[in-house]
Amino acid sequence: MRYRSRVSGPFLDRIDLQVELPQQKGPSGSEDDRSRRITSAKARQLVAEAYEIQRERYKGTGIRWNSELAGRMLERYAVLSPGAKRLLLDIFTRLGLSHRAHDRLLKVSRTIADLAGSERIEAEHVAEAARYRCFDQRPAAAG
Repeated sequence: MRYRSRVSGPFLDRIDLQVELPQQKGPSGSEDDRSRRITSAKARQLVAEAYEIQRERYKGTGIRWNSELAGRMLERYAVLSPGAKRLLLDIFTRLGLSHRAHDRLLKVSRTIADLAGSERIEAEHVAEAARYRCFDQRPAAAG
């Protein structure tokens, strides 16, 4: 927390994924948790499929990755379901996100939707992307 309080908000806005991982003390989780985990091979397959989706989507645009979307291109290719729009607005308002953080959240949501094989961004994709921005979700500790 002490280190986090010294890092500026504009700097953190430029980091797409902000995840705290607690130290593990041996095997963790229930058998159910372990059975839901994906293997490296499955993860590689999902990433390859998402890459192909993006390659086809952006053919001829000069864009290769969702992270390169900006302005009108972001509006055009990051299509939100009505529920996803409401959730994104709620997150933006409740957390007081900057426009940069909003756009990064939207791009990560687009990638999560691609990994799920979804043409449009659904509320669950936005919710997952928001979970990857943990430093937006609590105020910095007083120095």
